[in-house]
Amino acid sequence: AKPRAPFNPSNNDSCNRLYYPGDFPMAKSKITKKRANFQLVAPGAKEVCVAGTFNDWDPTGRPMKRGKDDVFKTWMNLPTGTYEYRFVVDGKWHEDPSCDRTSPSPFGGHNSVREV
Repeated sequence: AKPRAPFNPSNNDSCNRLYYPGDFPMAKSKITKKRANFQLVAPGAKEVCVAGTFNDWDPTGRPMKRGKDDVFKTWMNLPTGTYEYRFVVDGKWHEDPSCDRTSPSPFGGHNSVREV
């Protein structure tokens, strides 16, 4: 049997071409988002916000609007998934009393858990 010649990239034009990011664009996968509603009855509260894994636990990042009968509400479109959150009422952290799913918080108490 005749020995094979070693591979020589100079004999193959496709091996001489440099490829750059973007030469082979990937199809963009569409992220599915769903509306997540949050509400809390907080009589006498001046400010209510919602903070959680969806906003890096920023206690002022998502203020809620006061509606009738001291019901504070907000909503956001979130990628599908599981999120932990708490309400911040006048600077104090609270669980969502209407949420029956919780997870222990490393700071004491529990975080509310929402599946979107």
